[in-house]
Amino acid sequence: MSRQAASTTERRIYLLDAALLASVRAYQETRNFASEAEAVRDLLQRGLMSSETPEMLMRRLSARPMPADGYRAVARDLVEHPLVKSIAYMPGYILIGMTDGSEHRFPQEARK
Repeated sequence: MSRQAASTTERRIYLLDAALLASVRAYQETRNFASEAEAVRDLLQRGLMSSETPEMLMRRLSARPMPADGYRAVARDLVEHPLVKSIAYMPGYILIGMTDGSEHRFPQEARK
């Protein structure tokens, strides 16, 4: 298998105007990111999360394999999500309360 095929990341190049770049650098400084790239990744992730619906979020979580640390990894993904109001650990599942008042169950069983 080639090194490129085994990689989980891809290099991308985007052109930013001076004002946008200044905003990214200010964000990097205020959030104490070690690199500009780390700040841009965080901004992209936050922007994508803000466009999700509760149903999209649950489909995304359910579609991925359960990580080795199970609930902890799921909770990390949820804790700063703008749609998530509460997280409760229940026997066999995580109960996720959404800002729209809905509740969703994320089961504990391993995903493939």
